[in-house]
Amino acid sequence: MKKMFFIIPTLLIIIALVGCTPEAPPESFTPPPDEMPADFDFALNFGIDGMNYLDTYENTFTKDLIIAGTETIPFEIPADKMKELYAEFLLYEVYTLPDDINAATPLGNSQGFTTPASKYTLTYTCDGETRTIVSDDGGPWDSYNGPPETHERLVAFINSVENYLYSTAEYQAMPEEEGGYA
Repeated sequence: MKKMFFIIPTLLIIIALVGCTPEAPPESFTPPPDEMPADFDFALNFGIDGMNYLDTYENTFTKDLIIAGTETIPFEIPADKMKELYAEFLLYEVYTLPDDINAATPLGNSQGFTTPASKYTLTYTCDGETRTIVSDDGGPWDSYNGPPETHERLVAFINSVENYLYSTAEYQAMPEEEGGYA
């Protein structure tokens, strides 16, 4: 009987710990090829509440103008730049990230929530597989330790995309944002 008092709590602890482990890539996971496949495309929401939207499937970009609404323009990334972004995709191993980075992150002792938060949704197609990854700058990670490495890798890839986007003549010709977020 004394063994049961030891075994049952031990089993409950093990079950709880297994349930808290970060999400792994899908079981059918195979690394993408080194050369960019012909079907590599992505759609990316980013910025406050994910209001900016770059879509390489449809070759459009939608800019959040805050109180002035949004504006969508045709926007095609040249093949050589797509190859560079694909190299960044491989460098940051975006394909290994969990589908929901925040849900896969254990809560810390002190929550670090940011509002309004930048939200990220990346849907990509690569070598016949389509996946969606979500995260945001609002937490739920420990405010002392900062965001998890998985979030940092996603944001590093997104920063590469944003830096290219912001440098283009098409983006620079768009209207400025009006107002701000509080």
